[in-house]
Amino acid sequence: ELSSGINAEYGEKQRRMAQQKDVLAIEAEAARKIAARAFAANYLSDLVPSVFGALSENGYFYDPVSRDVEANFVPWILKRVKENMGHVLLSRTMVDEIIRAVCDKRAGGSN
Repeated sequence: ELSSGINAEYGEKQRRMAQQKDVLAIEAEAARKIAARAFAANYLSDLVPSVFGALSENGYFYDPVSRDVEANFVPWILKRVKENMGHVLLSRTMVDEIIRAVCDKRAGGSN
């Protein structure tokens, strides 16, 4: 009986030691995961602004209103300005011709 009690005590001791090893292994794994997560968060905290800045500079993010103004309004307004400048030039040419005709008529009529 003494021998079986010692064996039972020894078995219990072995079971508790194995259980303690398992607990220590789980705690070590949790500590490694926490450290890895902290490292990744620190690394990404520096990387994310850099990546977003580069993407923004390369035109991957844009203001839709600004893009619409550049793509549609500016070409339209330039076309209209060109048309109006053509009308202004035509008007000036016509006024110049009228003035020249009047001057020629006056100069020819006084001789």
